[in-house]
Amino acid sequence: MKKFRILALVLACVMMIGMCVGCSSANDITVTLKFVLNDGSEFVNYEIKINSETPTVELAVNEANATYPDLGATWSDRYELSIAGYPDTQLEDGTFMYWVFTVNGEEATAKANETAIADGDVITYTYTAYVPEEG
Repeated sequence: MKKFRILALVLACVMMIGMCVGCSSANDITVTLKFVLNDGSEFVNYEIKINSETPTVELAVNEANATYPDLGATWSDRYELSIAGYPDTQLEDGTFMYWVFTVNGEEATAKANETAIADGDVITYTYTAYVPEEG
């Protein structure tokens, strides 16, 4: 009888562990999200958890903004982004300041809502200056 109780206890423990493992969704990913100013100084570095069948860079930024409201991320459209008071803008001298993102060091070729991400990816937004050539 004692062996039966031990076996039942072991079986119950195994089932509970299995249920806990099952709590994690196949759609859960964790990515690193960094924001870097144009002088090279990194001012944000978050590890973000996302649950989505189709995770994108935009979802990662939105999740970071929901988790850390001081980030102050706002989208004026899918191209223009403002982070912590650093907006996509044109300065009086004609210089454009804007956020450019990379995923794992590769510059994006699509908008943030179209760029897929995967578990372990590193997304880096860099506040970049562009001075158009006069001509």
